[in-house]
Amino acid sequence: MLPPAHLAIGYLAYSSYTRVRGRTPTSLGALFVVVGAMFPDIIDKPLQWSGLLIDGRTAGHSLLIGGPIVFLVGLWLYRRTGDGDALVALCASWLLHPIADGINYPFQGTVGTDFEELSFVVWPVEISGPAVVELLSFNQTVATLMAQKPEWAATNLPSGPDLRSALLLFQLCVTGVAAVVWIWDGGPGLSLVRTATVVLTTPRNDPELSTCR
Repeated sequence: MLPPAHLAIGYLAYSSYTRVRGRTPTSLGALFVVVGAMFPDIIDKPLQWSGLLIDGRTAGHSLLIGGPIVFLVGLWLYRRTGDGDALVALCASWLLHPIADGINYPFQGTVGTDFEELSFVVWPVEISGPAVVELLSFNQTVATLMAQKPEWAATNLPSGPDLRSALLLFQLCVTGVAAVVWIWDGGPGLSLVRTATVVLTTPRNDPELSTCR
């Protein structure tokens, strides 16, 4: 999934959470959404590009490795800021990243293949598709449904170019909705961008810089 869609999904989750709690999104929360949503790719993509890992969805996407790291970082930031909503923003936006990355796999293949493709969420543990199918086949009805899944998916769900087009359309729509919601929320985080821009573009001895600190 494209980075803007990851940001959009994370922000929509954070905004919805704060609204349910009777609060409004903050700049700090919006910043944590960016960090959480981008954390998996920030960790994994450079490792892939450098040749250290063969896949771009490994440690940063893993519930076993990335999850504890994000939670501990979020807990440390919470103790520093006292903003519980921001902690939720960080953890939720990170968790939704691997979920969104795996959204296309159930549309195609067998149940066993689906589980193998989704095994990146528990990296470095490898999931055996046949073993999962055998474990789930405790009931004849369930076994029959799993056996019929590839044919049902091919008949009722998009695949190939149609699937890519559908997923792209979904990403564009969710990004557009998130942009509207962000504007409706007052553009949280925009003030941080403005302050950072002033700090980066203003000479160190300029009086304007002191007002930003």
